[in-house]
Amino acid sequence: MSTHPILDLGLKNLFRHDLRHHGDRHNLFCDAFAQFGVAFPGLAAVGLGPTCPKATLSTYHVANPTLQLWFREGDDLVSLQRQELDCLPWLTTERSLLPVASGLVEVEAMHVFQDERSLVSRFVITNRGASPVTLYPCWQGRISDEHPLYMLPYFHGAESLPRLPFLEAVADGIAGGLRVARIGHDMPQVAIRLRTTELSANAGPDQTYAFQATSPLVLVSGQSRKFSFRLEITFTSPAHPQIQWPDTPAGITNFDTLVAGARERFATAINVEHPPAAPTPALALKAWRARHALLRDGMRGMDGEFGDELACLCTADNTDFSCVFFWDTLFSSVAIADFHPAYARGAIRTAFVRTDPRDGSAPERKFNYAPSGRMAQQSPQSPVASWAVRSYLERHDDPAFLAEIYPVLVRNHAFWETYSDTDRDGLAEYRWSGQVCDNSPLWDPYAALDATTGCGWLPPVASVALNSFLFWDANHLAALADQLGLAADAARHRARAAQLQRDLFAVCYVPEERRFWDYNHHTGQHRRVKTFYMFWPLFAGMDVPAETTRDLIENVLLDPAQFFGEVPFPSVAYDEPTHQSKGYWRGRAWPHISYWLIQTLVRHGYVEEAKAAARRTLAAHSRSAGFAENVAARAADFDAAGFADYNWGCAAVYLIATEEYLRG
Repeated sequence: MSTHPILDLGLKNLFRHDLRHHGDRHNLFCDAFAQFGVAFPGLAAVGLGPTCPKATLSTYHVANPTLQLWFREGDDLVSLQRQELDCLPWLTTERSLLPVASGLVEVEAMHVFQDERSLVSRFVITNRGASPVTLYPCWQGRISDEHPLYMLPYFHGAESLPRLPFLEAVADGIAGGLRVARIGHDMPQVAIRLRTTELSANAGPDQTYAFQATSPLVLVSGQSRKFSFRLEITFTSPAHPQIQWPDTPAGITNFDTLVAGARERFATAINVEHPPAAPTPALALKAWRARHALLRDGMRGMDGEFGDELACLCTADNTDFSCVFFWDTLFSSVAIADFHPAYARGAIRTAFVRTDPRDGSAPERKFNYAPSGRMAQQSPQSPVASWAVRSYLERHDDPAFLAEIYPVLVRNHAFWETYSDTDRDGLAEYRWSGQVCDNSPLWDPYAALDATTGCGWLPPVASVALNSFLFWDANHLAALADQLGLAADAARHRARAAQLQRDLFAVCYVPEERRFWDYNHHTGQHRRVKTFYMFWPLFAGMDVPAETTRDLIENVLLDPAQFFGEVPFPSVAYDEPTHQSKGYWRGRAWPHISYWLIQTLVRHGYVEEAKAAARRTLAAHSRSAGFAENVAARAADFDAAGFADYNWGCAAVYLIATEEYLRG
């Protein structure tokens, strides 16, 4: 058994499941790359709160609560409020005390994942008083109603028909969930089964259920009684609507053995014998916690669209960000590759789920269970996959994976070259603002932003960011082709990169200003707004004139009044009229972009400035207990809203804390 101190002490309670982020976003307990998580709402009853499926369209919980402990006292039922909660990555433990005439009754509940679809809970009730006590415990729960289906219109032709909640008795327990109204219904079905061999189950009205003993619980002084439950979840796609359950026993043979196995499983997943290369103890702890956060964001697809791959979801919470976004998961794979190669490969593969075989496009987001129609946002996000693959291969000698993924990368790049240059100036265009920076002032003259998504459709605009990414991607593809011995491919990719550079300079570079600006041929105007993408030709390694490079870095990027303030690299310069410190892509600092700009400083010889930016970035992100999707551009505007463990926040902090920016 692994004895590394980070396991039982170092990570304990660094992530709490009784906290919330921004309204109803629960900090879920999840382990074993499970397809669901459970919440323990603060100040609630002992036991399981909501059970929340992962990566299942518009399905945020299937039971709420799932299994909470009450006591019958005469004609009344009274919940037992939780007093203590200990959170280990693989085990959640609750404790509470119940006052009785002769002293106290102690209640301890422990919860552990057995595998991707099952959680085991054990409740231990102990009489700590001097005299016998008689108790009437009862565990209660409720199957949830349907959820808002606002995401459904993103899938062309999907029918907006709500699912119906159901609850039924099964052997040793209950089963319930959301069932489709008829065969051929577009939404996936989801259901839970909850069983125990020690209590009788009752499926009541209004989708409520209860477990209780057939006789009172009598405990003499010092005596304990244990009650164990098995919670399982299942999903069905529209093509296979029949809900089926595995042939697993309801009873638990040895709970302690199950906990010990979960601990070892986690030690292997976090790669406890390979510590992160952080230079100081506090940064090392931050890096360990980032690994844990990335594991929480992981999920095995099983019979869903992700198959047996380990997908990296944006979040492990009960929102629609519990899904794969294209560049979010690809960026995250670079940090994951440092400690879990199979997970890194899965993150890369699942980024390309639903790739259109006609044009090579991959939708911006993917769910493991979703309607079958083509997504409205089929156009992919920024092309960063070849970099992610090269980063993985720098750590792992994996020629089989390279041979498998290389054609996928080529098709993804070809999408931009073949289908995304509407005005035929040699430069590709974003068509949906969610492909790169949702509500950025870059789009103010063009896009009417949707109130729900914060994004909008765009006209053909020659994009500095996109074509710099494509230049970068083409050069990475050339290097991968070299590894495969594909000389003709390598030459073609390098020629493509060279042409992109020539076209970008011809259209978007204004020499007298020493600036790169997006350009709209229809209006004949450059879009002169200072966002962090104005540095992207430098990031991508283009042959930018030395005087322009120096001016952009020293007089703009490193200027505290523009981009190098207390929180470095806001999405819009501090001195822009459109800057908003808390504005989503209108001022907030984004961790993946910050990491890339820190790398850019290193590559251009500004190492000490890069280290200073790294320190400030880590300080900004350390204000949050978790790892944010983004942070306010000024420390005084810090807010705790958002997501607890957003995957590219975890990854960027990990890469910065381990000083990866100095090595690549």
